[in-house]
Amino acid sequence: MSEIPSSSFIPKRKSIDNVRQVRHHNIYILSIIIYALFIAAPLASATVFIYQKYTENVFQQNVINLDSAIKDFKEADMLRVVEFNERLKFSNQLLNSHVSLVSLLNILEGATTKTVQFNSLKITQSDHVSLLVEAELGTDSFDNVLFQRGQYKNNQSITSTNFSNLIFTPITIDMDNTTTRQDKRLIQLSAQFIFDKDVILYTPNIINLPSTQQDTNSTTTPEETSNQVSS
Repeated sequence: MSEIPSSSFIPKRKSIDNVRQVRHHNIYILSIIIYALFIAAPLASATVFIYQKYTENVFQQNVINLDSAIKDFKEADMLRVVEFNERLKFSNQLLNSHVSLVSLLNILEGATTKTVQFNSLKITQSDHVSLLVEAELGTDSFDNVLFQRGQYKNNQSITSTNFSNLIFTPITIDMDNTTTRQDKRLIQLSAQFIFDKDVILYTPNIINLPSTQQDTNSTTTPEETSNQVSS
């Protein structure tokens, strides 16, 4: 007769002790979380309260400083500041509109041929953007006048050129067929030149001074100098 198997197809029921252990473990973790929340909430409230007091104190101190600054403020000091600001603006305007007469003369010299000489020169301000140069010129021939006029016209640095009052003085011949020497050129004329200020603005030269270390290295003592001379 065959033996009855010990195993059964009906699932076994878990033990009650294991279920109770799991429940106790979950309750322990939940208690820890609750305690942490109870501790964190008062700490957060205290931090917010302290920060609020700090910001209120800073605000009150700034208000006190502002009140003291308003009491110490004087209208005369403000007027001095405004006046100084206007002077700075005027100085800046002068520097930006300052022209270089050296540049103007260099342009005229570069465009003038050797056969033409200046007898007089006058520089005035035509308007707020240009300068007027009036000159008396002298030369020996009409060809020189025409050539010189073309040179001035082709110069892009000169805005406009105008020749006028051309006077021709011939050489006088004496009865003994000798010519009389003249101090001036045969042809005298007046010229007007207009220059834009943007072309001849003054640009200061910035000089880079040597550093102190280079100066100390380059200097020699009296003993070194005497040794160099003796050698």
